[in-house]
Amino acid sequence: MDHQKAFSRLPHLGTERLILRPVQLNDAPAVFKYSQDPQMTRYTRWMPHCRLEDSIFFIEQILAQYAAGKPAPWAVVLKEGKQMIGTTGFVHWSPIHARGEIGYAIGRQWWGNGYALEAARAALAFGFKTLRCNRIEAMCDVANLSSARVMEKLGMRFEGVLRQYLYMQDSHRDVRIYSLLFSEWGGK
Repeated sequence: MDHQKAFSRLPHLGTERLILRPVQLNDAPAVFKYSQDPQMTRYTRWMPHCRLEDSIFFIEQILAQYAAGKPAPWAVVLKEGKQMIGTTGFVHWSPIHARGEIGYAIGRQWWGNGYALEAARAALAFGFKTLRCNRIEAMCDVANLSSARVMEKLGMRFEGVLRQYLYMQDSHRDVRIYSLLFSEWGGK
């Protein structure tokens, strides 16, 4: 698969309760609603959004990544009510090494419903089937046990802690890294 086409024409994906679709500029109010919450963003690679313009800028960056054929997330939308509740998708992808990294962010209002798991499962399937990944990895702050549980429920294996690996929210953070190989993936 041509990697630029995979991300420049990100397909709509459906799950039981969710639609994953490309992010749109008119998603800015929904993004701002969940991204301004310091509880939701405390483990993200980005700071809470203070103004709607922060969310617009965030979306413009995603749209630029689509246009350049670079990895960028889907909007995670509830089928019932069509509410955008977060994002999921590829943070990095190396076609040469057949390796990708996924991430997800769901607004706190929707935590505890399994939406991150459901959305990430769809992203994994896209990575293994469409991108032909051999390995997909994910990371989380060592204190983000909820995200670690999502990775474990995805069948990912804990590989270790990368010390001070990411600079997030004004500090160097230790992260837990997980991975899943195509040969281990059950969705063939």
